[in-house]
Amino acid sequence: MEESVQHKRVALPPQFSLGAHLLLSNGPLAGLAILVTSERVVVQGESMAPSIVPGEHILVSALTYRLRSPQRGDIVLLHDPWGQKRDYLKRIVGLPGEEVVMDEGHVSVDGVPLPEPYRSRGAGRPSYGDWQVGPDEYLVMGDNREASQDGRLFGPVRRDRIAGRAWLHYWPESVRRL
Repeated sequence: MEESVQHKRVALPPQFSLGAHLLLSNGPLAGLAILVTSERVVVQGESMAPSIVPGEHILVSALTYRLRSPQRGDIVLLHDPWGQKRDYLKRIVGLPGEEVVMDEGHVSVDGVPLPEPYRSRGAGRPSYGDWQVGPDEYLVMGDNREASQDGRLFGPVRRDRIAGRAWLHYWPESVRRL
């Protein structure tokens, strides 16, 4: 099942006082800015496993990419590239101006193999593809390639389709992955 995220307004669990942590470590204004500009999402599918699994609650920062460009390895909240009302979590593997090649499931960027320690190593079919990432575009893929509809299917996505960077897993508390 392809993952999407459900946007939720949820209270943080009392035993994990995220607000207090952010305020103490970054100062009151920075902590407040981080919380106000972050979106809370609940993961609903398997495409980012084992990094992120269904039921996990994630904070996504809309502020991050106002301060810097998306970078390879970032997990991003992506507005549906087909223009429907679903959002997805995916990992950036290709940056503007790069050539990304997938051969037998292995990704290379500009001829250099991309280390992917986060990737699920399931027994799926090998994937092949070749993408030239345009200016202001990014190529995204799920960590669990066998269960992911991603850039291999829809190609590079424009920067304006990226809503923010997943930066904190906050529930269930027993799991810390980001």
